[in-house]
Amino acid sequence: SVTKLYGNGPVVLGLEHCQEFQTNHVRFPLWDASIGTAGLFNTGTNPFAMYLENNCILPDNKSDKAHGMRWQVPWGKHTLASRRLNNTAGRDWLVNKTTVMPIVLVRDPYSWMQSMCKHPYEAKWPHNQRCPNLAKTNSKSHVRSNDNDKLPETVPVHVRYKPYAKFDSLAHFWAAWYKQYLEADYPRLIVRFEDMQFHAKELLETVCKCAGAVPRHDDKVFRYVVDAAKWGPAHTKSTNNMVTAMIKYGTD
Repeated sequence: SVTKLYGNGPVVLGLEHCQEFQTNHVRFPLWDASIGTAGLFNTGTNPFAMYLENNCILPDNKSDKAHGMRWQVPWGKHTLASRRLNNTAGRDWLVNKTTVMPIVLVRDPYSWMQSMCKHPYEAKWPHNQRCPNLAKTNSKSHVRSNDNDKLPETVPVHVRYKPYAKFDSLAHFWAAWYKQYLEADYPRLIVRFEDMQFHAKELLETVCKCAGAVPRHDDKVFRYVVDAAKWGPAHTKSTNNMVTAMIKYGTD
């Protein structure tokens, strides 16, 4: 079922920019380079960040204890890419954001919307009666798409960013968020949430090699993330771990 659903190996977008990131020392010193996790809510950003921290280091980065493996991008892992230079997460106001390569997790939108129904985080829209509630079913209001067709009015989603952002629906939120990273003019990698579960070792090796990173441990043995509350939504409320997540998402 896994191969049928997701193929026999990881899919990574952006590998053509690896060399650009590794040779950017012309613009900034290698000791200042780092990579950080990004992704929408419910896309596994926490376990992926743990994978990076447990398995890779940028050998020239000795300016932080994680050796260039950031828990999140300094503009905020869930923040829109368009706010990269104008938003700062936590205490990262001194970080040069142009020296950080985002590793962006994307998840199948169908299963992502199912998780958002249970744990919407900062996204707000009416969905208690039915979810994902993308369009109004009993509304007389329609949006004309052409002379011969009419589309139902969508249910807007408000996301409590600072400042907040509005999207036409939950599906529009997913599409608009990833479109910004897909069209970014700086090095970034886009990786699949599902590959982190079924091809973790190969995926992390590909990501770390792209960034110029090396194994963190002398024995070069890959460290898996198996802890509960790291794989499921809402983190500490979750009972999911690596095994239960593989069972859940590995069946069609």
